[in-house]
Amino acid sequence: MIRSLPLRLVLAIGTLAVTPAFGGADSTMKTHMAIVGEIRKDPDLAPLPSLQIDPILAAVPVDDRMNADKAFDQPFVQELREGMSWYLAQRGLRVVESGADLRLAGTIESYEGWKGWGHWGVDLKLQVKLFRGSDLVLTESLRSFLKYSDDEDVEDEEKPKYKAHHLSSASFAEILFTRVGVDLSEKLISLLKERSKSLSGVASLAAPPSQPPVAPPAPAATPRR
Repeated sequence: MIRSLPLRLVLAIGTLAVTPAFGGADSTMKTHMAIVGEIRKDPDLAPLPSLQIDPILAAVPVDDRMNADKAFDQPFVQELREGMSWYLAQRGLRVVESGADLRLAGTIESYEGWKGWGHWGVDLKLQVKLFRGSDLVLTESLRSFLKYSDDEDVEDEEKPKYKAHHLSSASFAEILFTRVGVDLSEKLISLLKERSKSLSGVASLAAPPSQPPVAPPAPAATPRR
């Protein structure tokens, strides 16, 4: 004879059955951004030049202890491009696939990861080059340095947000590299705001060239009497 299970255990099993873990086809950076990021539209971004993000390259491996390529369904550089494009558009920047005022070419130029012994995280530098047409108008390095003492603490911190979307959890790697994408996006926004005048393509109004003084007209001759 099979004994009936306690009601609390039955409820717990049912909850696990209907609350899937995050993963599979939905495990993309932009999907995680929509869950963990508190995204607010910034009206100051709409007047900025429109932006197109080219495929991001990696000049160094991105698998030092923390393998970024295994965090999501696609290689990290692809996830980063799609995630940043989506996030920037949600924040209010005009992001387009072609015909933009500015074109961004990004390259991961350095990468260091930590995994274990009280050190969990990544230190990544993304070199950003902005082009207007074929002209290079800006080169800058954006750094994302995220380091934590415990990976499980980070997972627990984000669990309520995933449960609100009927998902049980996300891995530390998914959360970490999503935060990297958000961090780089916010730093790019700050850079675009800071350089908005030079990136707008509108020349500053210069003072008109000075003209030589004009001599006053000669007085009319007095007729003789």
